[in-house]
Amino acid sequence: MFDEAAPTALNKNGTLCLADHDGALCWPPALSGTKVELPCPQTFNEQAYEIGGNATRLCMDSGEWAATTNYSLCMPEVTHSEIDLTIVLRVIFVSGYSLSFGSLCAALIIFRSFRSLKCARNTIHSNLFAALLVRLIAWVLMYSYSELVTFNKTSRFSVMLIIVSFSIFHLNSLKQTFLVSVN
Repeated sequence: MFDEAAPTALNKNGTLCLADHDGALCWPPALSGTKVELPCPQTFNEQAYEIGGNATRLCMDSGEWAATTNYSLCMPEVTHSEIDLTIVLRVIFVSGYSLSFGSLCAALIIFRSFRSLKCARNTIHSNLFAALLVRLIAWVLMYSYSELVTFNKTSRFSVMLIIVSFSIFHLNSLKQTFLVSVN
């Protein structure tokens, strides 16, 4: 790949950052205390970047690369219409889930309140509605949580854990409902 001894000779104090890959770009060896610029990648994680910009990364005096790379000049500019669309979609999302929440709560109250409605079919539906309510609450929490965090590796794992755990709960509820309805 490259000769590690050759770049070291260029540095007076003997420290240099070795070549590194940050997940998107390969950073060449650099002298300590310098800022390195590379052209932005065209795409990364299925997100398109601005072609004309540069990503920057600092080679610190200790000879270590900075933990993060500055990709701010690579990000496409967000227009006001995109922000407005995001707000509209968020309102639709919250309104739809609120309507579903209210409807499921009303149905559960009706099924549980009237003795004349006590039968196996309505019990199955009540259990299904309860599972759907928990699933709905999980999605709202996951959505709210994912909007609040900056996506570092820990928070991505947390959000994925919430989704997976409630998906398992929901599938288990559906399995139990199916088993009750078959028997």
